[in-house]
Amino acid sequence: MRLKIALISLYVFENNGTRLIASVLRNAGYEVHEIYFKDYLHHHFEEPTDLEISRMMGVLREQGIGLVGMSIRAGAYLRVGRQFTRMIQQELGLPVIWGGAHISFDREVCIHDCDYLAVGEAEDTIVELCRRLEAGEDTTDIPGLWVNKGGTIHRNPIGELVDNLDRVPFRDYHSTDDKWVIDGKRFSKGDPCLNESVYLMLSSRGCAFDCKFCDVNIYRQIYKDKGQYFRVRSVDNVIAELKYAREHFKNLVRVRFDDELFPVKSAWVAEFAEAYKREIGLPFEILSDPRVIKDEDIARLKDAGLDHVLMGIQASEDVNRRLFGRYHTHERLVEVSRILTKHKVRAGYQIILDIPETTQKDSEDLLDLLLAMHRPFDLYSFSLNLWPGTELTNYYLSKGLVTENDVAGVCDKTLTQFRVDQTMDRPAFDRLFIALYHLTSKSFVPKSLIRWMGTQPYLREHPWPAIVLSETANFFKLGMLGLSMLRRGELSWNMFRRFFNLKAPVSI
Repeated sequence: MRLKIALISLYVFENNGTRLIASVLRNAGYEVHEIYFKDYLHHHFEEPTDLEISRMMGVLREQGIGLVGMSIRAGAYLRVGRQFTRMIQQELGLPVIWGGAHISFDREVCIHDCDYLAVGEAEDTIVELCRRLEAGEDTTDIPGLWVNKGGTIHRNPIGELVDNLDRVPFRDYHSTDDKWVIDGKRFSKGDPCLNESVYLMLSSRGCAFDCKFCDVNIYRQIYKDKGQYFRVRSVDNVIAELKYAREHFKNLVRVRFDDELFPVKSAWVAEFAEAYKREIGLPFEILSDPRVIKDEDIARLKDAGLDHVLMGIQASEDVNRRLFGRYHTHERLVEVSRILTKHKVRAGYQIILDIPETTQKDSEDLLDLLLAMHRPFDLYSFSLNLWPGTELTNYYLSKGLVTENDVAGVCDKTLTQFRVDQTMDRPAFDRLFIALYHLTSKSFVPKSLIRWMGTQPYLREHPWPAIVLSETANFFKLGMLGLSMLRRGELSWNMFRRFFNLKAPVSI
């Protein structure tokens, strides 16, 4: 009898890793059951209930599962992953393999909590593991796999990168009888994302850049000397998947390219823009970087349906150079904002806050930059998350600026401050400037007023008037955005539920 595999996604319905591995295993002839255990909720973590756990364990028993895979995409979910793994091992006697970003970075810790770790890209690794388990062969020497066999750890070298992304099957949205949703009182079969109006698309893997704070920084270390880390799918393959998505997502009205970096070569962009306009024709958005934005590329993509570009500017020019390994000037960022405004493409800028070893001048420089950017734009502020093993994390640890308790896997700050809000205790100056940053993206708030507030000694000690203004303006903008999305058919129930939190609203 063939091995049956269950893949458990913790706190995210749209889990690219789980879905890709499920497709790979099904293509190899295995029966796979996907369990989507609770969805992400913005700044609100719900502990698993006894009923939810009982239902998950019931699926594993009733389906005759022989191997359980679990996605640990972030260290904040490590505690729940450990709890579930112990139960599955002890009550069902099943081996458990972990995958996901966090375990690749924190291997020496995570391997003691499970039977296997799939380190890095796991498509070939998981198929070989299943083949050997099914055949009763030794599993301790598979490339890309760390093995915990009775407390003896086998640390195998990393496997090869998937050099041709076109050979990877599309994420599976057509299988429904072997997918399970467990979330509160909800216990149902079927794919939890099929009613979504926005399709998350991946046209590449990796990134052309190596910022010192980013998870890519660690993957580059893992895959050193293994070839080109930034890889791009062919245009034909991308378009074929979008046609597949349109066939199964009946409410589809938008495509969001969720790459670390949307492909940057102008020849690929030109080919894609022509094919996308001809074959798909839906509005779409991309993630990019100010170092690769070109006027002619944006013009082509705009003609094909591009209406939103999200990119990281992260911090002031000095902080970017000194701490993050990002080398672009304020002048370049302002020029990029001019290009996007010229082509009527809405910009979304990401910034990182709560950065150790930064000064009040760094904060003032960032505010000056945001005030110089062309409106309109959206602003996404994130609290610095320290991945274990990045250059930045190692630097801070060596200087004594943080401890291991501040690093993801121990620290679970992402559950409450993934996106920055005013619920975290911070110095008055920092609270003021967070409010001012958030006001810069509100086109109806005069820039002169924001500048003036940033210079007032009273507000630097008592920031509450600026915070009230910022949060009031943000609620107004969120309301307008929500109505606009509702009118365009883009506001699904899942999306509303994920991000609607009156106690800690998302700031844009």
